[in-house]
Amino acid sequence: MIFLNCGAPKGNQSQDGLIWEGDFGSRYALGIQKTVSATPSDQASGVPTVPYMTARIFETPYNYTFPVTPGRKFVRLHFYPSNFTDPKFVASDSFFSASVGPYTLLNNFSPLLAAQAVNFDYISKEFSVNVSMNTLNLTFTPSPANKKAFAFVNGIEIVSTPQIFDGSDTFIQPQIVGTTSTLAYEHTALETVVRLNVGGQSVSPVDDSGLYREWDDDSPYLYGAGENSWLDADNAVSRTYSKDPSVTIKYSDTIP
Repeated sequence: MIFLNCGAPKGNQSQDGLIWEGDFGSRYALGIQKTVSATPSDQASGVPTVPYMTARIFETPYNYTFPVTPGRKFVRLHFYPSNFTDPKFVASDSFFSASVGPYTLLNNFSPLLAAQAVNFDYISKEFSVNVSMNTLNLTFTPSPANKKAFAFVNGIEIVSTPQIFDGSDTFIQPQIVGTTSTLAYEHTALETVVRLNVGGQSVSPVDDSGLYREWDDDSPYLYGAGENSWLDADNAVSRTYSKDPSVTIKYSDTIP
């Protein structure tokens, strides 16, 4: 797994205890001296220092190269769309694409607009991509339509994931919900939209089962849910329960 603090000259520890490597002089970032290391002009309340208080800015296309083993990876990109101390770079001018090999993960993307849409000061984007080689190339490209456009990123995570659709003998193609079609999983990049711990509390990345995923409490997503987590729609009632102490479930060693 790789945790890269972009724009930072050295490694730093985040508030949840993870060690983030600085990208300056990193083996993942050749020619990084031709880019801009920047810091935000302010720090909104609740924004973690690492990785959000440094950024790497790209005025031309730039490629990070990560040595990996073949297989599916989580690629997480972190953005704090504040103005920077260098007045040349204004958050509203940042529009760019991000790609991994043949997969376009973000296209004409504005971290500022994306954060404003969900009323957050900082955001992260998570993708699952399949890598067939021993190298993962992550490329940031400013949008050509705007002469002032630039790309930036505050933090990058690369985490290997288990192959959940492998059968005992053959590869199992997952079926697309609501259709009879199957998904070409090994040739498809996926974006995480939301990840819920159903019936439970939020889970931080360091409390996950080793893949450093963030899980949200599901109660805000229940239609009509009130303080008691009741749902009453079309005579259907939903309520949160703890596990039954009289029932023991035996999980296999591969199930967290």
